Amino acid sequence: MKTRAVVRFGLAPVAAWKYFLLLLAGIAGANAAWGAEAISLGGEWRFEIARTNPPAPTVELPGTIHLPGTMDEARLGPKNTATPTLEGPYRIYDYAGPACYQRDIEIPAAWRGKRVVLFLERVRWVTQVWLDGQFMGSQDSLIAPHVYDFGVGVLPGKHRLTICVDNTVKLKLGRFVSALFGGTPGNLNGIIGRIELDATPPVWIDGVQVYPDVDHKLAKVKVRIGNASGAAGHGILSVGTKHIEAAWDEQGGSAEIEVDMPGAKLWDEFAPNLSELTVKLGGDKRVVRFGMRKFAARGTQFALNDRPVFLRGALECALMRT
Repeated sequence: MKTRAVVRFGLAPVAAWKYFLLLLAGIAGANAAWGAEAISLGGEWRFEIARTNPPAPTVELPGTIHLPGTMDEARLGPKNTATPTLEGPYRIYDYAGPACYQRDIEIPAAWRGKRVVLFLERVRWVTQVWLDGQFMGSQDSLIAPHVYDFGVGVLPGKHRLTICVDNTVKLKLGRFVSALFGGTPGNLNGIIGRIELDATPPVWIDGVQVYPDVDHKLAKVKVRIGNASGAAGHGILSVGTKHIEAAWDEQGGSAEIEVDMPGAKLWDEFAPNLSELTVKLGGDKRVVRFGMRKFAARGTQFALNDRPVFLRGALECALMRT
């Protein structure tokens, strides 16, 4: 009797299909660890509701809030005056607009001359960032972390970081969009995920993609190289036990390398084996975890490691971990 593998994605249907298309393209789900020098900024922050315009970033904000977290958790903002319904959780506090979060940060002496990056996970909708009163930029995304590159000029010592989060609805996306629908956590203001500072060398590993080739027992690794030094250069790129000469211009560069994976166990739903590769360039290092698997179309069916597979998207958008 033949068995059939069933893979369930804990994603909304649209997200599941996007992931499915990546599988068809042959890209493994590579997960590059964030830099080893990352400093968590979780803890107590100063706070103020901005209402319409952010306060001057040089002014010390009067309130306090714990991050990661939300205004709802901290019981901040106006009370919800809407009538409760059966559509989803009733938010006691309901605020949409700009709110500012501020704290003092300490840049280590070892970071002198390094590129400093701010990582904000799970914020909505628009963020603006100031460092010591200098505007560092704005980002707009509901689906990806907001990442700010402070460059290589941040000096060691104490600095004031101000972040304004504006969760005002910018586009009418429809009533049942997971990011805004009341049946999900709703349109929260805050920073819910990781809040980190990281440091890299001026020339760094900017991205890694792994393309498994099960038939030939190898993995093709594509590396994107970032460059904030302002000068072209070259150096040794190491992936696992293989080494190649990589070059970059003033804007950066890229490199490809094939790595033998003779003993790697295959990945599937029932045996989610992961392989690991270490990527090094100069003083930068990333550890990449990925699954060796073969995904292909066979007639009217899809096959994972030569076994028929059925893909089904599960809508679990009301689940939220805080």
